[in-house]
Amino acid sequence: MDELNHRLGTAELKLSADSQIGPYHVQMGYPNQDAYDFIQGDGFLSLAVADGAGSLERSDEGSELAVVASAGTAADLILRSQRNGTRPDLRQILAEAILEARGAVLSLDYWEQAGSTLVLALLTEDAFAVATVGDSFAVVQDSAGSLHLVQPPSVGEFANITKLLTSKEFTVSMLTGSLSELRGLALASDAFEHATLEQRVPTAGFWKQIFGMARQGKLSVFELIHFMDGQGKIEDDATLIALAAGGEVDSGEVQTIEEQEYSLDELLALSGAEIAEQDPIEEEVSPQRQGLPTEF
Repeated sequence: MDELNHRLGTAELKLSADSQIGPYHVQMGYPNQDAYDFIQGDGFLSLAVADGAGSLERSDEGSELAVVASAGTAADLILRSQRNGTRPDLRQILAEAILEARGAVLSLDYWEQAGSTLVLALLTEDAFAVATVGDSFAVVQDSAGSLHLVQPPSVGEFANITKLLTSKEFTVSMLTGSLSELRGLALASDAFEHATLEQRVPTAGFWKQIFGMARQGKLSVFELIHFMDGQGKIEDDATLIALAAGGEVDSGEVQTIEEQEYSLDELLALSGAEIAEQDPIEEEVSPQRQGLPTEF
């Protein structure tokens, strides 16, 4: 479990994070296939959560590599912009960080067995951006109290197939806005999906309470996951980073929160980088990728 108080400009951020192995994986003797990482620096905060595919033998290693590579790359690029005195393009930075993580996993000799999803967020003194690959997700609460889901839509003939960071094609959902518009942010593995989302809409009673507790410094993600597990609401490895913004906020110009989606090719174009692609995994992973029974 990790807890953090971090100041960005006039915003006071209070964060709680934890990752706990699911009951089925405990029973079967499997490792926790989720991972998270965050990096705090002067003027920024970089956050990542990854959920390894349960049907892949080394997805725990893949998810760990994904969060370290993505959060680290985003932090490095922010530091570079600070040194150069340039305004960072958070969309481009997230694109580069996601592709760096993808390349890091694909460079493994056993990359076929190391697939995971990824949620990545970056906060600076005046802006934030969050992006998702696969069925892990993010929830954003804006200054009006409205909740936004950041998760690629499941549509089309292959809607039941989970896209991974190592998939041949995937969609990235990205949400960006002014930091003054941010009141709450959560990065979650899909263990929270059924209990906290309803038809792709964040459950207001749950998430507003979570962000309210975080704002008061009373949120323990460790205790939250333990409670939900005791209520039978957690079946898989569960990972959550939740933060809320408190204190004073910038009363200047407010930017509109924007949502966009990118294909892999569009992400490459956005990053502006030339990245050599290895042969990606051909066989996608079904919703039963976690190796869980269909009935409990």
